[in-house]
Amino acid sequence: MNKGNTSPQQGEKNEHAPRAPHERDESSDSQAQAEDSQKRMGEIGRNDVESGQVDTDKGPVLRELHEKKI
Repeated sequence: MNKGNTSPQQGEKNEHAPRAPHERDESSDSQAQAEDSQKRMGEIGRNDVESGQVDTDKGPVLRELHEKKI
């Protein structure tokens, strides 16, 4: 992965400025490199979707039950 080479600048002279917290969090050079296990889990998920398997997440079911007036 290529690291970003942008730097925040401010003022009339475009002097370098320290990064704001959201700029540090979102910058490409602050992101952790993906580990092999993360890549493998992504591949498994993609293969599952491509083979037609359905998501078994219980979130939508629980959300519907929670919003239902009993």
